[in-house]
Amino acid sequence: MINPTKEKFQETVFKKTHYELLRIFSNELEKENTILIVIGFSFADEHIRDITIRALNYNPLLNVFVYDYDGNGVKHIEIENTKIKNNNLHIIKPQENYQYDFENINHDFENILKEIKEIKED
Repeated sequence: MINPTKEKFQETVFKKTHYELLRIFSNELEKENTILIVIGFSFADEHIRDITIRALNYNPLLNVFVYDYDGNGVKHIEIENTKIKNNNLHIIKPQENYQYDFENINHDFENILKEIKEIKED
């Protein structure tokens, strides 16, 4: 178990569980044409947030889509958006009478992918 404290990284480095998971996560974000879809995570964890921001800057072919359920749930990553030099962080804000179900998310995601494809073809 990894406790949600600032000491979690130091406590688990010796066990290597948390460290290995973060390394695997970082390596996956460095691969070309990677897409990360984030639902239900606020990026309050500074280690995961820093790895994600570093990958967004390093890998222009990475696209991260963050669904913000209530309009302020992803403020931690949104604040960092100015530090991201590539335009590859996509924060999807809730709309009035919008339900976060798989049908709507799939529909939104199809539209986003079409837009990205059109931009890259131009």
